[in-house]
Amino acid sequence: MVLVAGYIIEKVSGVPYNDYIKRKILELFRMNGSGIRKEDVDTTLLAKAYIYSKKFLTFKLVYTRPAAALLSSSSDMAKFMQMLLNRGEVVTKAFLQNNSIHIVYG
Repeated sequence: MVLVAGYIIEKVSGVPYNDYIKRKILELFRMNGSGIRKEDVDTTLLAKAYIYSKKFLTFKLVYTRPAAALLSSSSDMAKFMQMLLNRGEVVTKAFLQNNSIHIVYG
């Protein structure tokens, strides 16, 4: 279902999915350390995984757009969470309607 939604976004907007998310969401939130593709982010800002032997695991990204995860730093995720706590407002713009937040989170 998510793949179809991403395809529709590309066809309706005429913009690749990655670029659409960057322009319409990430730039609005000022999430400069986030992106869909690994090439779009500074991987040194991402959390690192370790196993029991305390060895660092290399970062592997399985890219199945648009159903893949958003790569984001903790500071960028804080900006997103701030929008949710502000009932959908980002900086001075309303990104979500107040009742949308209530529907999702109760």
